[in-house]
Amino acid sequence: MLAMTPPVAASSATAGPHAVRAPAQLPLARAGAAAGLIGSAPASGGTGSFAAVSCASASACTAVGSSNGATLAERWNGKAWVVQKTPNEGGMAGVSSASASAFAAVGSNAVTVAERWNGKAWAVEPTPTPGGAVNSWLSGVSCVSASACSAIGWYDTTEGGNLSLADYWNGMAWAIQPTPNPGGSGGSNGAANNLNGVSCTSASACTAVGYYFSTFITSPATMAVRWNGTSWAVQPTPNPGGVGGPPNQANILNGVSCTSASACTAVGFYNAGWIGSNPNGTELTLAMRWNGKTWAVQSTPNPTRAQNSSLAGVSCTSASACTAVESYTNSAGTLVALAERWNGKAWTIQKTPNPSGAQGNSLAGASCRCGICTAVGSYTNSTGTQVTLAERWTGKVWVIQKTPNPTGT
Repeated sequence: MLAMTPPVAASSATAGPHAVRAPAQLPLARAGAAAGLIGSAPASGGTGSFAAVSCASASACTAVGSSNGATLAERWNGKAWVVQKTPNEGGMAGVSSASASAFAAVGSNAVTVAERWNGKAWAVEPTPTPGGAVNSWLSGVSCVSASACSAIGWYDTTEGGNLSLADYWNGMAWAIQPTPNPGGSGGSNGAANNLNGVSCTSASACTAVGYYFSTFITSPATMAVRWNGTSWAVQPTPNPGGVGGPPNQANILNGVSCTSASACTAVGFYNAGWIGSNPNGTELTLAMRWNGKTWAVQSTPNPTRAQNSSLAGVSCTSASACTAVESYTNSAGTLVALAERWNGKAWTIQKTPNPSGAQGNSLAGASCRCGICTAVGSYTNSTGTQVTLAERWTGKVWVIQKTPNPTGT
């Protein structure tokens, strides 16, 4: 289960950046009768999946993903989710809000794609293609203002590997920034350097996370890189699953959220590969914390009898308040949404609802504001169709919100 989400800088929420990202795999989220909240989430016909969400306020959220082979964007206005018209440019993987009228979304259509919401319409922005790229992806974006956004991802090379990618928006154009590649140059050995999530607290302070591997490290290892306003540099990160072991061994970071330059939380999963404390070789949730000097692993729970558990997106409103989401596979082999909460001392699992008749569901990203969190993803309905999913944390419980699914492009 490979898989960014909103940053929150003193704010993915208050007066700061909101970055969001989704998994690199499946884009996979009661109390009261608040408008738009229901016990199950019927589709309105058509298909769709959300990959990321960003909220500028509790009543201004945008979720992005794909539907019927086209980009998908939906807007929460405080009462209901409505589909926004977007250019048909593939699929979107990340979104970030600088304000209620300034959202940036990124993704891929074999080449990198960026779109911008100006409060009235979405428009495509040209993005540069790395030299020698076969295919390229942008998987996450974080904006600190309408004229300062950082997007990250990766691209395939002609030699059969992939290299990390970072683009910067200065208010007028996107430009590529050089990034380090601890897995190597991406040559024929199949080295990989993938950035999955990014969070910025200022134009000179961004953190991006993902994973890498090379001929010397055959299993994926966590990767974190830091932008200091001048260059990106690798930060040492721990790997609880170990590295260089069995083929199924893995340590993946999918999302990150920073509330200051010295307070970041990154999430993902690890797999020790049938050894050590993980004898069954299952995927286990992973969270780690940056204190301004080092990254350290935090203890995270896994649902009872879960076959696999993973976290894809995270949103923090302070150093002691974070929400992380994705999914786990239960004992019956069904994919189920997962949400966990950090209270400054420990991570705990939160109960999440499952859409009526769902054959499986997962949350891909989250964005929190003023004690309210919005999480998005997708579920497979009773007819086997993948449809959008949105859930909202009221401060006490998670509730499902009704979301539309476009019937065509």
